[in-house]
Amino acid sequence: ELVVRYLAASKAALGALPTQDTLIAERFFDEAGGMQLIVHAPFGARQNRAFGLALRKRFCRTFDFELQAAATDEGILLSLGPQNSFPLETIFDFLSPGSIDEMLTQAALRAPMWGVRWRWNATRSLAILRSRGGKKVPFNILRMRSDDLLAQVFPAQAQCQEHGTGTIETPDHPLVRETLRDCLTEAMDIEGLRGLLQRMSDGEIRMLARDTPEPSPLSHEILNSAPYAYLDDAPLEERRSRAVQMRRSLDPRDAASLGALDAEAIAQVVEQAFPDLRSADELHDLLLTLALLPEAPPQWKAWLSELQAAGRADCAGGVWRATERAQSELIDAVRGWVGITGPITAAELARKLGVDSVEAELALLENDGLVLRGRYREGATGTEWCERTLLSRIHALTLGRLRREIEPATTQDFLRYLFRWQHVQPGSQLHGAQGLSEVLAQLQGFQSAASAWESDLLPARVAGYDRALLDQLCLSGEIAWGRLAWEERASPATGAARLRGASTEERASPATGAARLRGVPYDDSPRRAPPGRATPLALCRREDLEWLLEATRGAPEPLGERARILLALLEQRGALFIHELRAQTGLPARELHEALWELVSGGRVTCDGFAALRALLDAKAPGASGRWSLLRPVEAELPKPRALLGAPPEWLSKLGAQYLRRYGIVFRDLLQREPRCPPWRDLLQVYRRLEARGEIRGGRFAQAFSGEQFALPEAVDALRAVRKIPRSGEERVSLSACDPLNFAGILTPGARIPAHPQNLIVYLDGVPQQTAALQSA
Repeated sequence: ELVVRYLAASKAALGALPTQDTLIAERFFDEAGGMQLIVHAPFGARQNRAFGLALRKRFCRTFDFELQAAATDEGILLSLGPQNSFPLETIFDFLSPGSIDEMLTQAALRAPMWGVRWRWNATRSLAILRSRGGKKVPFNILRMRSDDLLAQVFPAQAQCQEHGTGTIETPDHPLVRETLRDCLTEAMDIEGLRGLLQRMSDGEIRMLARDTPEPSPLSHEILNSAPYAYLDDAPLEERRSRAVQMRRSLDPRDAASLGALDAEAIAQVVEQAFPDLRSADELHDLLLTLALLPEAPPQWKAWLSELQAAGRADCAGGVWRATERAQSELIDAVRGWVGITGPITAAELARKLGVDSVEAELALLENDGLVLRGRYREGATGTEWCERTLLSRIHALTLGRLRREIEPATTQDFLRYLFRWQHVQPGSQLHGAQGLSEVLAQLQGFQSAASAWESDLLPARVAGYDRALLDQLCLSGEIAWGRLAWEERASPATGAARLRGASTEERASPATGAARLRGVPYDDSPRRAPPGRATPLALCRREDLEWLLEATRGAPEPLGERARILLALLEQRGALFIHELRAQTGLPARELHEALWELVSGGRVTCDGFAALRALLDAKAPGASGRWSLLRPVEAELPKPRALLGAPPEWLSKLGAQYLRRYGIVFRDLLQREPRCPPWRDLLQVYRRLEARGEIRGGRFAQAFSGEQFALPEAVDALRAVRKIPRSGEERVSLSACDPLNFAGILTPGARIPAHPQNLIVYLDGVPQQTAALQSA
């Protein structure tokens, strides 16, 4: 799947994929102002090395300029300078099968491989001895002797480079012939290259040329290639290809934007290049630059008349000229106008100048390296021309826009994204039973105060929330409820950490919390106050209940006598209605209510209907709202080690996926309020494997938090969309402190807000403004 995503992104950027029958030439600017040219040719390193050296030699002869080059199994890289300007599609016509032998021979003689092959042949032919008198000859001495031998048998190869001009004639010497054969047939594949060039000349190969604002994913490998791929002797630190910045990851939907320049960037550069005149003198300077001014804006009329009266400009046939430019040629006008117009076609420029054609003048300027041709504007169907420096600035602005889109978001924008992701932002709520089901699937496993679910959490996410919808989902068997995780009583430090608000699990009473803090065993006697509205409970899909229980296994709290009797009855008889429980136990309604509350708060039982929980919350005996049953088997209550060795268990993978569904983007700090959250080191195993499979992205999405971050692809798009929405100062979101999005003091500065139903948090444009205490119902 990762390979498919990689190739899909490459195809979106280039328009096609290179194959044995398709060659693609790609060109883009680097950070130094030069350009990198990559020929995507999957023909292997030997044939591509020959292809690259031959192209490098052709450039040297055409432009009289030595290029840095590299070749891998997948393509060829040529680092171009500012003086190298040519139509990109002509790269495929630089070589021909008839002249490749002479071209490649001359290229091989100047390549670093020649010296290595020559020394090897000189020593294995015993022309130079590796040892003398039983001792090895030092390597530096061997190198000097091989150079001396080369000067004797092949003086043209060893001559001073300042006097070496034209082609090098190779002598008829066995060592020279052997070295040249090794270079052409072992280090390179001249026969394969000759066949490829013949197929290209016969039209059997599809050849595509593409100018891109930044390198496509297929270019990343060769831009970061190892020194063994270099076709010249420039060291690693001096490679021009190192001046290219690349994205860490790329989505196929984003890659399609690489082929077109940003329209806003083009408009901005053209606006900057067009002169902002303030006087007649500045207009005269502009006339000297443009040579011809067929049409003048109305605000320039007075200045033109002033210049004409002073004899500094004249008008003939509606075309204005500076007096000094009276004898100027058309090429001077083309040179001046391309410097202020940005991307433009030859026909558009000809109409602007009032002439028939400017193709020849543009070609001459291209040969001088002043302009480049391509298709730069979105929707362009013909060849466009652009002045080189303007095009470089447009590329830089386009890259700046693309990079700003993938910059990490501020905490304020990240919270604005979370409000929309979890549908609490006004206008983003879901509707109906289907919307409620989606919300519960997103929030499943999160434990919040029992009373907060229907008073705050669900109404904030489902427009027009109706209790009957939750009853319907519960009675149909789609949704279950109950307490999934208990507090750990391992040590006083653990209890202290819990009381500081590390999770949403609330204490039944201050006395209970103090006892836990002191490490005292949990005493569930009738004297203890029964659980209340702040008891943490979770809702989840029944199909996911098994692994959620597995993920939250732990040592249960001791039960009182009546609760133990009720638990034993449910274990023996199975699910029972409320009247059956009353008949079998003989407990009065009040005591049965207390026993059920105790079992619910201990994570032992649940009911088919949610109305039973409402009755417990209202301190009245539950009615006929479904059957009561065990939430988890008794044998599943035993604690188990949380440390993980080797492959993560299935429940951990599903829990990691659930966190992604809940938040879209996850990192260590974000999970502090998750009940019995596994150690981050264990979740990293899950997320790194998902990233390796291409299902999620790793990177830096929220800028204020350290450590690795992971995101769903759709969450990254949603975060970018939120960043583009201006902060109006009117995005007000009110949340209960029991809400999963209570990140006050966790993601934002300040103290944490305890997760009590009576606490309220108000956010304005993602910034917490105030907290308030509400009267509990």
